[in-house]
Amino acid sequence: MYKRRIKYGALSRDNWHTLNGLPSVVREIREIAALVKPEFSAWLVGGILEDRDTQDLDIILTGPYRPERIQFLLKEIVIIGFTRGVFIDVKYSVSGELFVPSQYNTSYGKKTYLYATYQPEIEINGKTFQYGIWKDGLWQSTQRLPLTKGYSSQDPIQLF
Repeated sequence: MYKRRIKYGALSRDNWHTLNGLPSVVREIREIAALVKPEFSAWLVGGILEDRDTQDLDIILTGPYRPERIQFLLKEIVIIGFTRGVFIDVKYSVSGELFVPSQYNTSYGKKTYLYATYQPEIEINGKTFQYGIWKDGLWQSTQRLPLTKGYSSQDPIQLF
């Protein structure tokens, strides 16, 4: 467990589970599968794919552009995480693209990806991070990858 006050929309929580590998999130993955299958695909990315502790479960959804359904799924997945004490960083890939480390070449530079998130901002330990704008029925934001702080060397894994 670790302490971090996270406020995301109307949800807030102070205590979170430290995660390490897929066995630490089996219950959450089952709940997410029940929500999104078969219409959408869910991809695991980030630290959960490595043999190390991580503080969040990074998931990217792909599938048809249905803003109301996407917003519903993002919200429900975030609620699952807050209920279980597992911070789930879930996004919907607006273009359907994923960052695949094995296909990345440093000479390419960074690439911009367009994502939709549950809310346009998040507050962590009293500091607010604003990143989303309302566009075409979703809170959208861009992210340039790979991140400067480093990134997982593992390619995304499709859950379903």
